[in-house]
Amino acid sequence: MSLEPILPMSGHRPRAARLALDSRCDGDGTVVIAACGEIDMGTAPRLRDALTAALAGDSVRRVLLDMSGVTFLDSSGIAALIDAHHAAARGDRTVRLSNTCPFVTRVLEITGLAETLGLGAA
Repeated sequence: MSLEPILPMSGHRPRAARLALDSRCDGDGTVVIAACGEIDMGTAPRLRDALTAALAGDSVRRVLLDMSGVTFLDSSGIAALIDAHHAAARGDRTVRLSNTCPFVTRVLEITGLAETLGLGAA
């Protein structure tokens, strides 16, 4: 049995992953970041930077990441969320997720991060 190498289709290029981030500050010390798109190794650094910037505010007590528009989450995205959680904890702050799609919720449940990141918490 011989295996032939798998070659990319002629002219086929992987599509660029996109992630849109929009943030706003609520008057109660909460920064809400809405994410829309894919969180993968190409976009996770942008998410990490947005979370870090949000946590840097003096009056910020909580960052709420609205993931209603997130269609994909890989290990790079999970690492960004874990890093943000640890950074927040060091500053006596929290990072919470909301509005995750079933796929993302399942990934976070399997990794044991759903409760840590406040899924289902108010």
